Amino acid sequence: MGLGLWNSVPATLAAESAFLITGVWLYSRSTRATTKGGRLGWWAFVGVLVLVYAGNLLGPPPARVEEVAYVTLTLWLMPVWAWSFDRKRVLAAPTAARRRPGP
Repeated sequence: MGLGLWNSVPATLAAESAFLITGVWLYSRSTRATTKGGRLGWWAFVGVLVLVYAGNLLGPPPARVEEVAYVTLTLWLMPVWAWSFDRKRVLAAPTAARRRPGP
């Protein structure tokens, strides 16, 4: 099942990039930082995500299986990092343009 995107590198890159950009846009629009750590932590997280993605695309394949294990184990810290800045953010108040009229 699926779209078979793995058969087309450009289609895969387009889909994955669209998911990343959409996710960053939605989270940025729906939350706001309450501290400097909430703002800087979020954008640092986005920067690391982009660097990891670029490294996967442009970097050479790993020489040893241990390298894959180290990177994979390190990436388990990402949810902890996300939790640390997310608790310094709150839901953004809806703007008048985004509010739907009531029934």
